Amino acid sequence: MKTMAVDAMQLLAEQRERARRATWSFFDGELSKMRWRRVLAPTENLMVMCFAPLPDMSDGDTARVGIGGGCRLAKLGEEWASAKTEAEADEAAAISHAAVAEAAKTGSVPTLFPSLPWGEIHPFSEDDLGRCEVERVSNDQVLVCFEKGSPAMISCRLAFLGADLEFGPELHAGPGRLASVAATNGGRGFGVCIQAATTASGSVSCRWGEVSAGEGNMRWTEDQAMEFVFE
Repeated sequence: MKTMAVDAMQLLAEQRERARRATWSFFDGELSKMRWRRVLAPTENLMVMCFAPLPDMSDGDTARVGIGGGCRLAKLGEEWASAKTEAEADEAAAISHAAVAEAAKTGSVPTLFPSLPWGEIHPFSEDDLGRCEVERVSNDQVLVCFEKGSPAMISCRLAFLGADLEFGPELHAGPGRLASVAATNGGRGFGVCIQAATTASGSVSCRWGEVSAGEGNMRWTEDQAMEFVFE
């Protein structure tokens, strides 16, 4: 009798697991696996998407799943930029779901914009990440700031958008929770606001940094951090 009860419990557990997998299998795509993502357009012909975690990774015999963060670059050629006039875009917006589904059977939906030509994934961290923020600095640079580890430490890296996507060295901002990031002085400077990890709601401090012209190096300025306290 006891064996039958155990078998029944195992069967019920297996059925629940199958049901759970069936329910969530639709949300198992590349984008839906991302805990966060940001998409920026530094110029009209350039787009950057930064996200976390990275796709499943392995380190020798040890699988590393759900960690790290990376960015992808999309360069939009003339065929994409001139693909649609305003009237054609309005027409695309008016297409019914049924029409799109029918056209998709042929492998082409001529009234929609072509897919973005995303390049390879370039990791900016392989740590376990929390919140991340991305800010445009210039036409060919974006700033990526992120929480990593536990307790969380804030770091920032500058991404260079040239022939390929490359990252500069990490600039550490200290412990806490990332609140916001902003570019200042026309991309020559930036600000990072951090909420103290020891408070429930809040003191927030903002530090200021600068980007070296031409070199792309970052450093913190000697300006005093601004402190804000929220009741």
